[in-house]
Amino acid sequence: MKIQVDFGQVKGFEPVGEGKFKTRIDKVELKDSRSSENQQLLWYFMITDGPQEGRNILMSTSFAPKALWKLQQTFRDLGQAADALEELEVDDDTKELIYPDFVGTLCTLECGKPREWEKRLFDNVEGIEVTGKPSTTAKAKAAALK
Repeated sequence: MKIQVDFGQVKGFEPVGEGKFKTRIDKVELKDSRSSENQQLLWYFMITDGPQEGRNILMSTSFAPKALWKLQQTFRDLGQAADALEELEVDDDTKELIYPDFVGTLCTLECGKPREWEKRLFDNVEGIEVTGKPSTTAKAKAAALK
């Protein structure tokens, strides 16, 4: 079978830009860093309303000692205590964060001017405000979409 693909109109990745966006956390995944030996959590936020509905905003939080403040602030913004030793649980196969479970959480993200890293622009999440906790039904639907 042959498939024709027209890449002529492909623009590449563009950040969503500055503003506030209604989102849902779809996944939090453990990843190796390309720039250090420290691992990081990669957060996948799906825009749920407005002209950019359906787009993803990605945010990373590093386990590097100098960067733990961002992970701590993210946990606090999402209503998770982060004042002492925290034990996180990650699925061995998927590398997705199991505990604490943030999947399905509704939140408003405040994004600042996109930041540049390795000559590419990325979304710059400056604030997170929880607007709704996921119900058991919402979590089941999110899991079914994977």
